[in-house]
Amino acid sequence: SSISNYSKYGESLIISDGSTNAVQKDALITDGTSAGTILLKEYLKSRITLDIIDDAIADENVIVLYAQKDSKYSNFLVTQNEIKDLTYRGNIDKFIKVGKNYVFNTSKDLNSYDSITKQITTLSNAAKNLELLKVNDKFYFSQDQSSKELWESDGTISGTKKIEANLGTSFFKNFNFKSIG
Repeated sequence: SSISNYSKYGESLIISDGSTNAVQKDALITDGTSAGTILLKEYLKSRITLDIIDDAIADENVIVLYAQKDSKYSNFLVTQNEIKDLTYRGNIDKFIKVGKNYVFNTSKDLNSYDSITKQITTLSNAAKNLELLKVNDKFYFSQDQSSKELWESDGTISGTKKIEANLGTSFFKNFNFKSIG
């Protein structure tokens, strides 16, 4: 399998193939050296015991995991101060921090975790979002690859709204989504 996910976590890199097949490898964390490369579940074992970590994506010093604990799959949010079980949401496609919210797209939906209230909300029921474009304390997304709609969000339900209904699919195929801000 090929590496599909890699992200920066502090001064380290997290590498995950995002696969759920039987030969998939556990997610790794590395400082770029052989001696400094270990399984992510070993790195976290003083805080949580996991059977396997299928998928992991980081942003700054926060990690979202798709992992198995006690033979049951779930998603976890890992910060310096807590590990929060987010319940089963699926493999992670994208993850960004927007203001006080951690926004992540899974194989099931687009979710936001409020770091103050410790609540998780679903922002979109789309199976797959194309990309998440972060601009300061907002982000933009489309519902799926066939959508002509552009949405804007601040990571809250009330702050998530459709801003353009008919952009055309070529806009999303040709637009180079990169985080700004």
